[in-house]
This record gives sequence, structure tokens and C-alpha cells, in this order.
Amino acid sequence: MRKTVPIDTLSMHYQRTIYASSILDRCLKSALPQISAFKRSILFYRAYEWFWINNPSNRLKCSLNKKVGAVQDVLKTCRKDFLLKSKYSVSIIALIVMTFGAGASQAQTKPSYTLQGTVISAVDKKPLQAVSVRVEAGNMKSSTNKDGAFSVAVSQGSGRVKLTSVGYKTVELDYTAGAPLHVQLTPLENQLDEVEVVSTGYQKIPKERATGSFVQIDNKLFNRKVGSNVLERLADVTPGLIFNNGKGGAAQMRIRGQNTIFSDASPLIIVDNFPYEGDINNINPNDIESVTVLKDAAAASIWGARAGNGVIVINTKKGNSLGGEQVEINVNTTIGNTPDLHYQPMISSADFIEIERMLFDRGFYNNFEISLSRTPLNPAVELFIRQRDHPEQKEAIEAEIEKLKGYDIRSDYEQYFYRAPVTQQYAFRTQGSNGTNRYHASVGYDRKQTEVVGNNNNRLTGIIGNHWSFLNKKLELTGQAAFTAQRTELNGLSEINYMGYRNIPTSKIYPYARLADESGQPLEVTKDYRLGYLQSVANDGLLDWSYKPLLDRDQQDRTGKGNDLRMDAAIRYQIRKGIHVHAQYQYWNGNTANRQLNSMESYYTRDMINRLTQRNLSTNQLAYAIPKGGILDLEYIRSQAHNVRLQADFNFQVASLHEINGIMGYEIRDQHADANKTRSYGYDERIGISQAVNYKDYYTSYFNAYNTFNVIPFMDLETGTIDRFRSVFSNFSYAYDGRYTFTGSLRFDESNLFGVDANQKRVPLYSIGLGWNISNEVFFNVKAIDRLHLRANYGRSGNINKTLTAYTTAYYNQANVLTQLPFASIATPRNPDLRWEKISTSNIGLDFSLFRSRISGSAEYYNKDGDDVIGTIPTPGTAGIKTKTGNYARTNAQGFELVLNTVPIDKSVKWSNQLLFNTVKDKVTSYQGPALSALNVMGASDGQSAYPIVGRPLWALYSLPWGGLDPENGDPIGYLNGEESKDYAAIMKAVNMDALIYHGPVRPTRYASFRNTIEWKQLAFSFNMSYRGGYYFKKETLSYYDLLNGVTTHGDYDRRWQKTGDEKFTDIPSFQEVINTPRAQIYTYSSARILRADHVRLQDVRIAYSLPLHRWNMKKISRCSLYVYANNLGLIWKKADTSYDPDYGHVEYLPIRTLSLGASIIL
Repeated sequence: MRKTVPIDTLSMHYQRTIYASSILDRCLKSALPQISAFKRSILFYRAYEWFWINNPSNRLKCSLNKKVGAVQDVLKTCRKDFLLKSKYSVSIIALIVMTFGAGASQAQTKPSYTLQGTVISAVDKKPLQAVSVRVEAGNMKSSTNKDGAFSVAVSQGSGRVKLTSVGYKTVELDYTAGAPLHVQLTPLENQLDEVEVVSTGYQKIPKERATGSFVQIDNKLFNRKVGSNVLERLADVTPGLIFNNGKGGAAQMRIRGQNTIFSDASPLIIVDNFPYEGDINNINPNDIESVTVLKDAAAASIWGARAGNGVIVINTKKGNSLGGEQVEINVNTTIGNTPDLHYQPMISSADFIEIERMLFDRGFYNNFEISLSRTPLNPAVELFIRQRDHPEQKEAIEAEIEKLKGYDIRSDYEQYFYRAPVTQQYAFRTQGSNGTNRYHASVGYDRKQTEVVGNNNNRLTGIIGNHWSFLNKKLELTGQAAFTAQRTELNGLSEINYMGYRNIPTSKIYPYARLADESGQPLEVTKDYRLGYLQSVANDGLLDWSYKPLLDRDQQDRTGKGNDLRMDAAIRYQIRKGIHVHAQYQYWNGNTANRQLNSMESYYTRDMINRLTQRNLSTNQLAYAIPKGGILDLEYIRSQAHNVRLQADFNFQVASLHEINGIMGYEIRDQHADANKTRSYGYDERIGISQAVNYKDYYTSYFNAYNTFNVIPFMDLETGTIDRFRSVFSNFSYAYDGRYTFTGSLRFDESNLFGVDANQKRVPLYSIGLGWNISNEVFFNVKAIDRLHLRANYGRSGNINKTLTAYTTAYYNQANVLTQLPFASIATPRNPDLRWEKISTSNIGLDFSLFRSRISGSAEYYNKDGDDVIGTIPTPGTAGIKTKTGNYARTNAQGFELVLNTVPIDKSVKWSNQLLFNTVKDKVTSYQGPALSALNVMGASDGQSAYPIVGRPLWALYSLPWGGLDPENGDPIGYLNGEESKDYAAIMKAVNMDALIYHGPVRPTRYASFRNTIEWKQLAFSFNMSYRGGYYFKKETLSYYDLLNGVTTHGDYDRRWQKTGDEKFTDIPSFQEVINTPRAQIYTYSSARILRADHVRLQDVRIAYSLPLHRWNMKKISRCSLYVYANNLGLIWKKADTSYDPDYGHVEYLPIRTLSLGASIIL
């Protein structure tokens, strides 16, 4: 590496240099032959020439471009006259002494060798320029010239040399001095882990010049998983990123914790350089070239007010520049297991029927029997009524009851509602180039049959693009279009919505319900009304009012169609070497059409028509308020966005030591979204017409003559939003001598989402960063360490809440039924100070590589402070609103990340592994919201809801102290004023926030993955294990309140205390036949339900085999790989002694285990 020294610093007193000259003169002859072996020799020689040539009395006609090896000859030729005549010669002598010092004496004992060679491309055989050549012995470095040639001085006659170049595979081989090397470098084929460049969506940055925290997922690792979702492939392979399982098992992706409260905490998704607002499922993973995750300020702040949650940059595949045409084919099929609905314990049918018998004997159902609302009674209760009214049939009825005890609705669900899911994936891609043009095209088709019968998804994707270069590649034009069409069918039933005794439509149906008889014939199921009542009105002229789920499933058509179109165009021009200007434009359009048709034969339509049918008491004629026919619901969602960016890039290298890179630009974004819903009654699908209805009048319910205030549901709705952004941005870096790097970015954002005051203040979002490549220092000579790079940065980015705006917004409703006048509801009040949430991030990281990359990785610490976070504050009663939402909160998140890659064995068998370990702790540091109720906080402590409490994580678990069970009667024991108590009413009355136990966060504060890969010849085997720790979960349990109201409950009823001694084995209180709400709350809110969630699971296993095509002389096929992939394989260890999976404690069944078989072919 070349270095320069300021000349004026070399001047010193004449007397001192005469002494230095006398010393040097004695050793110069022996020292000079070794000078050229030092990295600094060429720089010394240039300084030598500068003094010699610029001395008026001693002009030398010599070239400033002499090679390093010529230093000895020049000194021998000029030494005598130079020392005698030049008054500056003493400075040269001093320079030699200071530069080499003791190293010169060491060099006297080492021989000098020269290693020479050439490097060409293995594809087109053309010379490769700027290939880095590094000799391990002495850490000697050089690079190839435009002819691909290199020459480097080495201190040993043999050793190892490493050649690296961006876009090519690294080569490491042995050398012998004097024997020229002729090396061919092979271009990388989707091996993104070796590409030393990261993409931010604005520019590509070499890793050695980056001061931010970037993560690149190489194409091989990205395609290790099998599936149709892009983001799911990042799980457990991306440091700092985790999928937290939310309500119903839905995954919530987070990068480095959560710094927002009520705003969207998802990272910003970038596709082909612009934010993507569509459904990520529209992106085909087979079209992805690279994925880069930007995690800190230096990496992500260039995206400004939308980068606070991290940024995921997705680049789709483009045409290659290797020449010729290449075809890729990828096909796979994935099958899964039928869900196990017995994962969540449910009270047995026998126990539930006995509870119903007990309630019946106590008269619980007496009022329901005569209810004007025709409240449905379960079949066992109807049998109890028959048994009471017809005692002579007691034995026969009892036999029927015993028969009901043997049924389990979950078994019928598994047989008729669920199935084994199957997904098929097909992808075809072609790419090529012809010198000035690179092209690519792809088409993909995915067919997904979900685990719910009747739910399916089909996706068709396509991309076509071209890249042209003109004027000797100074002018570049790029164009691409990507299209996705999806069709989704949601006609399945996962369970039956049952009205129940409390008129809650989502209540679980009685556990002994049946969907079909022994011969498979559909059976009628009690749903919303007593079967006896339905039988009594069967001859009234109404439509059939029975509900048979297996028949009803086929009488509805719920389909969704979605189209997604992205069109990109870009022009790039090189003004001069190192300066480019370019303009980019992207158009995005997303349309979704949802259609739900409930035919007249469907229960939904028949029930709605019947319940509002009017009978004329004088004529006994029926009038249908809702006309006969189907009910059609249509929903259209349309979105489009225009993105324009003007940008200038510059890249300068000064005196071989200074490198300056940067971008600056301006961009605008305009996004429109609108949606409308309509409902049509009396719809005839054959001719496509519907009938008008009267929305204004009230109607009497047919089943309850006293219920006269019923209207026909009006479902029409129309909404629209406009989001506009305007930004000015810049990013630059300065690198010195390959050792020190300074980076910075600055961005100003304006949007119609922000308040006028916030836009006028023009507060910048920025970052600054420093990098130090320690391993390139002269003093650093640790052979075991290949690379050591320290980086640190600080900056500020933002986060936007799109549900808020600075302007007053309102929803307009149809005319009020009483006043017949239209009215509006305020959605958001005026807030001129509304601004983005500010996320300030500091990050320090160390990248390392040891023992010829046998060990490599990185370690990072980060701290994120959220300011101006969206929160709520109470408002005066005279304001017309109870609370106001604005920038009123603060948050903090901090953590540590470790990436450790090792290659224990690298021979005929290669064994490599990667460990990712992360810690994160986030909390609310300031919140001014209304006072919280302890009962509300505990009620929300289920991992599904969040209450902001200062000093605590947003998602946390709280409980009441638990004193166990009374051994005498199984009563729960609580605490009152610090002492054990069974005064349940007093305990619950005294509950406040100070009395609650804070257990910890609901989301992992430690998470890790450990991936192993073993390769032998054409066979590769890998598996990935994941770890989650430092968090808690609340287990599901029974509710005696529900049970005593005749509602199906949890299977913990079997574990309840029943006799003395049971308290040693269970924490479920004894059953009491009388509802005692405070008593039930003691256990419901107790710490007995809180468990540690730490666990380790075997996430997946993959086996791949590359066919030995060369043995079979199959020249038309470049590569063919067969693979098997198994996912969601289950837990290996968990800390809590429970049957639950800690990550899936609130779901009906565990994630589907899948097995994929596939083939990847390159022609």
C-alpha cells in the first residue's frame, strides 16, 4: 500500500543529519538491497526523487514512475553526487533512518524475493484490473494493473497468496518466488456472502468502507428455506431480526426491539430502490437477488423519517454481464401435517354434560326456556327437558345422553374442516447479455392449498427487464416491469361461531357437537336459536332455518383477486471519471377486489331474510324486508404511488491514499389509496342484478315480536388517503489509506402527514460514522488475525404513524335513523405540531477474521432512544374529546449482537457453522397517558395487548401474588396487605399497580440461532436450531365463570383440586357451584399462570445433492441440485414444565410441520 510523508517534516538541523549520515554510510550497502522489500520503499523513493529533481544544482532526468525494484539502482547511481552536492541530502538520509529504523537491521538478515503474475477472468479470459493481491508472510500487498499484471516484493521464497476482487470468487493458493502465477478468477454466481458490497437502496457501499451495521443475506442462504414468503426466509439467519409471535400466532417482525408504542413497528421495506407499500406476498422469492438489512443510523438514516424501525432492502435479479444466455428452473412441492386440534386441552364432553346437568337441576336454564330471544339450548339440555317432561322416557333419554358424552367436536373438525396442506412452486428464469445489452425475464407460479378445507391461494408472477449501455458505458438505461396476479379463496370453516347463552357470537360451541353421522351425512347443529322453535315455525312459509355446517360451507363464495404492478426506469450518465448523475422513476399500482357472495341457500342469507320477515296479522301474509336472493358484498382497494429521484454520485481517489465517495439528491413520492365497499341484497348471480331495500324503516324481529327496532344493515363505505413526501438527501464517506473512514448523511423530509410547524422547522435527520481498519496498520502484524475493523456511528432517523394527520379528519355516515340527517364523526383532531417519531441510535461494532477466515464474525452494541413517540394524554372535558394523540412519549432499546462463523474442518469434508446471538431490552421511559387500572393491566397481560408503563417494556406480564391452594377445600389463597388472605372481595378492591408483580417482558430479550453445514463432494447437509430466552408467557386455563354460564372452557377442569393433597400437584382451585367472581379472579390474575418461556427448538433441516453432470457428459445442463427441506420440527428443550410451546401458548394448534422436495436446474 502506498504512503506519503510531508516533505517539510523531514528537514532537520545539519549537525544532526551529518551524524545520521555517518551511521547510515556504514550500513547503506547492506541495507539498500532490502529497501524494496518494504511496503514504504516506493514512497521513500518518490520523496528521494522530489528532493533530487527540485534541487537546481542537481537535476536528474529520471521517471517518477519507476518501479519499487529500481530503488537500489537509482541510489547506487546517484548516491555519491547526491550526498556531496545537495544541501537537502541529509534529509534523505534522515528519512531512511526514521522510516526503517530497527526494521532495516532486521531486513539485513532476510533475503528479498519478487512474486509476479497475471490475473484474468475465467469467463472471457480478459485481464482483470484492481485485483487485490495479498501475501500472508509480511502482510505484503499489491494490486493488478490494467493488463492484469502484478508484482509484489515478498520476504519468503514460498508461501500463500490471496487474490480478491469484487464480483469474483476469492482465490488462495501457494506460490514459489521466481515462478510467475497465472490466475483465473471465476465470477460469483449468486454467492452474495462473498460480494464485498452492501446495498442501501441509494448506493452500493464496499463493506470495508462501511461504518454502519449492515447484514447481507446471500442468495444461497436466502434460498436455503423453501416457501412463498420473502420475509419468512430471514428468520433465524439475520442478526438483530426476530419474529415475535403475536395474537393467533401471527408473526411480527422486529429489528433491534421496539421504539414505538402506537405506531407501526415494522421495518421499512425497499424493493428495487424504492419503498414498497404493497403486500409482501406479491414478491416471488425466486426473483430475489439480494437482501440487505440496515439496522443502525449510519446504515438506515439515509431513509430519513421512515427508517426508525430498520430497513430491509430487497433487490430483484437482473441480467448478468458474463455473456451468453442462462436459464434457471426451480420446482418444489411442500406438504404438511394435518393440524392437531387437541393441542389446547378442552373440557371433556362427559364433564361438560354433567356441569349442564347440575346447572339444569339448579334451574339455570329456566329463563332461557321461555326466552323471547329463542336462546339456543345445547342438545344435552334439551334432553334434560325431555327427561323432566317425560319421565317415562328417562332410560332411553339417558342412553342418548351417554352417547353424547363420547363425541368430541375437535375430531369432526379435523376430519371435515382441516387437511394436510400442499404447496407447489414453479419458477423459470432466463438472462443474458450481448455486450451492450443485458436482459432478464422470469415467470413463477405458486399453488397453495392451506390446512383449512376450502382455503386456497394461487399466485402468478412475472418480471421482464433490460439494461443498455452506450458511449463506451458512459450512458446507461435501465427498464423493468414486474407483475403479480393473485387469487385467494376463503371458503373454509375453521370452527363454528356459536351464539351461546351470553349472546357472544364467537363463543366456542359445545364440545359434543357433531358435523356428520356415522355414514357421513351432514347433521344439523344448534347455533342461534332453539331447535324446538325452528321446528315450530317450519311450516310458516319461512325459508329453511336449520344450520348444517357441512352443507353451508359450499353455499358461500369468498374470493379475493389482487394485481400488483411495478415499473422502473432509470438513466445514468458518467460526466467524467468518478462523477455520475442519474434519474430514477418507479410506478407502483396495487388493486384488490374482494367478493363475498352468500347464496340464498346459505345459512347467513336465510337467517337474515327470516329474522326480518314481517307478518301481516290481518291477512297472515308474509312480507320480506330483505328480498329473496343472495347477499353480495364487494370491496375494492386501489393504491398507486409515483416515485421520482434525481441523484448525483461522485467517487474520487487522490494520491492513492484519499478516497472520497458520496451521493446527493432530491426525491418526491406521491401515493393515493382509496377503498369502497358495497352490499347488494336479493342478488341473482345468473343475471347479475339485485333489488333495492329500505334502510330507513324499523322492522320487527320475526322470532321476537317485542324487538321492533331493527334495521337492514347498511354496509356501503368509501375512504381515501393521499400521502406526499418530499426529501433532500446526501451521504458521503472519506477513506484514508485503507485504514480510516469517516461517513456522514443528512436528510430533510417534508410530508402532508406532518404538521405545518414541523415542516417549517426543517429538522434534519442525520448520521456520522467512523471506521478504523486496524489490520491495515503498519504496526499490526498478528499473523493469526486476517482482518480487524472497528466502527462506530451515531445518528437520528424517524418513524411515521400513517393513521394520524395534522389536519382534522372525519368519517361521514348515512342519515341518522331518528333525525334523517347525515352526520360525521371526528377521526383525528387538528394537530399542527404533529411530527415524526425521532429515533436516535448509537452503534459500535468490531468485525474480525482469524486463521485464514477459519473464524470470522462481528460483535456490536447499540442504543436506541425514541423521542417524540406517539402517545396519548388526557384532555379537559370541554375539549369534546377524552384524549389527544400526539408526540408525547419516549422509549429506549439497547442490546448486543454477536455473529460467529467457524470452519472447523475444510478438507474433502467441509464443516462450517454460524452462531447468531442477540440481546435486546426495550422500555418506555416517558409517558403522559391516563392513569392505568391494575385490573386492565392484568387483563391485558396475555401477550396480546400492551399498556405503556414507565420503566417497563411495552409488552410485559403482571400478576397478583399467589399463595397456593387451601389444603382443606382447595380455595385459592391471595395476599392482602402483605399477608395471606381468602377475603377475595377485599383483595380485589385493594388491587393497585403497586400490588402487582412484574415478571418481565412477553417478548424474548435473548435470542440466538446455530446453523451447521456439512459438505462432502456433491452432498450438503445442514440444520438450524433457534433459541429464545429472557421472557415469559401466560398459560391458558379454565374460567369457572364461563363454565357456570354453560360455556365450553379449558381442559384444566380435569386438573382441579378435588381432595386434600391435590394442592401438591395442581394449582387449579376447587370447583364451586356458585359463581364467585373475586374468587375466580384470584387465580385468573395470579402468578401461578406465569411461566418462563425460554426454549430451544430444531427449526429446520436441509439435505441437498448436486448431480455429477460431468460424469454423465450432460453439457447442456450446468448444474442440477435436488433438495429435501423439513421445517418447524419442534422443541428440543424448554424451561417450563408444561405441555405448551412457549411461543404458541394462545393458538388452537401448533405451526404446521412441513416437508419440501425440490430441484434447481441451471442450463
